[in-house]
Amino acid sequence: NNLGTTNGKHTANRQFNTFRAVITWGMGQGLVECENPCIGVKTFRTQARERFILPGDEYQRFVAALDKEEPVIRDFFYMCLFTGGRCSHGRNMEWCQINLDLQQWRIPITKSGDSQTIPLTTSAMEILKQRKSAPEAQEKWVFPSPRTGWKTGTKGHLASPRYAFSRIIKNAGIENLRIHDLRRTAGSYMAIAGISPTIIGKALGHKSPQATAIYARLTQDP
Repeated sequence: NNLGTTNGKHTANRQFNTFRAVITWGMGQGLVECENPCIGVKTFRTQARERFILPGDEYQRFVAALDKEEPVIRDFFYMCLFTGGRCSHGRNMEWCQINLDLQQWRIPITKSGDSQTIPLTTSAMEILKQRKSAPEAQEKWVFPSPRTGWKTGTKGHLASPRYAFSRIIKNAGIENLRIHDLRRTAGSYMAIAGISPTIIGKALGHKSPQATAIYARLTQDP
């Protein structure tokens, strides 16, 4: 569902991998003396998720519903879409990470543990400039938590956008869409435009070609 997946094959595989890593770490620290019970256990065979916002009518309905939201919610999801950044990175976006002159967003630490520099498109730049000059703009957070309507984060930035996203796609009449699919939408639209998988992988911060291979199905020119 759109409020977080708590069951299914993908979730089972992730939980298994986490448990295996914990046991392996414990063995390395001398805290676990038994053999790793995960050895020999086969995980579920799963299919990579391919959902993204379809160009045309579906995209227009999504935009129409998004534009009815309050500015901080609207701008946050637009930035996820225009940059292909992860939701967690967007929530933690700070002004010190943004270089408006170079049109870059530098994320200090990503999922892989490395830093990442994301080029900012014209649409992303317009949003950031508007937020920077707005009377309610904060010195630190690009997307501070509003006073009402959101689960307030302990650090002062957006904490849980899932309920807002669920409301948006409901108003848009869209099914089976998740926040992470905005990131996949950015990659899919680049592939449709004929951009090479190498550039797509670089833009999305992928560490391996396999992570970007899913977008090859959308490149029809060859």
